[in-house]
Amino acid sequence: MNKIFAGIVGLMLVVGVTSGTAYALFSSKATASGVTFATGNADLRIWDGDSFEADRPSAFTFTGLYPGYTGTQLLQLKNMSTSPIALTIKGILLNGPTGDWDGLKNDVWVNIRLPGVAETGYRTLAAWNSTGFTLPGGSLAQNTQRDFQFDVQVNPAATNTIAGMTLSDVTFEFTGTQVTP
Repeated sequence: MNKIFAGIVGLMLVVGVTSGTAYALFSSKATASGVTFATGNADLRIWDGDSFEADRPSAFTFTGLYPGYTGTQLLQLKNMSTSPIALTIKGILLNGPTGDWDGLKNDVWVNIRLPGVAETGYRTLAAWNSTGFTLPGGSLAQNTQRDFQFDVQVNPAATNTIAGMTLSDVTFEFTGTQVTP
């Protein structure tokens, strides 16, 4: 009986394998080749008087400063990113000014604000150098520019110890960082 049962199972296997290999379906393939992935970039630029550039040497000059002095220059930034992204902008004073850093770092104050908007807060050069600050106005959309007032004030309580001091080669760096979508 076992031999009969094994024979039937064996016959069924042979029939199944034979019919499976004898039966075929049509098939076809398509391929996508030559696919390219290219990233864009974040590109924050500063107005240099003629065009928006990555660097603006000799951006501002403030002379004849005295206790209580205030002065303003126009600062223009533009998001020229190739990707459709908005940027938040942070400014920081980089290390490396030459001259009387120790004498002026706490008595010269900078405030970067939107034109026509009340000041957002003067901060010492030392504070700009240590942490930097996010500029007002929120994110800057692709292909848009924003005007800022670059305000300078000298501490009204500064003493005669700052007389005749100079600070040069001061560099403010503005970094545009993509806003999280």
